[in-house]
Amino acid sequence: MLSDVVRLLPVRLGRLYRHLLHLPGYLKSHRLHGVLLRPFPRFMLWVGELVFFLLDLLGIPEWYELGNCWFKPNSRSLTVEEKQLARYIFGDWLSLERIQLDERARVGPRQYQFCYVSFSIINSWETMPPSVLVHELVHVWQFQHYGSPYILRALLAQRTLMGYNYGGIPLLEQAKTADRGLKAFNYEQQAAIIEDYFRLIRTGLARWSPNGGKSHLETYQYYIDKLKNP
Repeated sequence: MLSDVVRLLPVRLGRLYRHLLHLPGYLKSHRLHGVLLRPFPRFMLWVGELVFFLLDLLGIPEWYELGNCWFKPNSRSLTVEEKQLARYIFGDWLSLERIQLDERARVGPRQYQFCYVSFSIINSWETMPPSVLVHELVHVWQFQHYGSPYILRALLAQRTLMGYNYGGIPLLEQAKTADRGLKAFNYEQQAAIIEDYFRLIRTGLARWSPNGGKSHLETYQYYIDKLKNP
């Protein structure tokens, strides 16, 4: 686990370098990570993400996960079935061995019945339905590919008017036509899209697209392909 601090150092340095270069883009772009923002909030988001990139360089995610192993011994790895599900959705673009599930997360999940991801740890109270697991795995994927700033981006998405609602088939088709991929949506909408893909396969019903059905799987498949080739 701690060996990842050294192994990922070049990747994390690259992310930090690109983030520093992107300051002008943050100030000019009206939409960041699928969210419309005014100039000052855009600058503050850039500063907040800078802090998280620096925390990544210090190996905070790995130290946090090591502490979870020490103080939450009931946390577990993915089961064989869960790994099969993850590989079906994410292919080889998700490091499964590092993922832990804490199904006795007392602060938050127990009181308010929600799940959340802290780096590569999925926190819940009792076992999650497979569709919820898929949603949370998308956040792990975001962490593994974009670093710890995924936390700020997901929290920002939750505070928007649309929140998890990605607009159904019309907006999916619109973004697909423009070949904008998942980046056209905020971080919670990204997870909701992949969750609905799984729901359509399993039940034929999508949570955030009432008019969506199995006939629309080709549209969702476009986003799955983007997930596997970020």
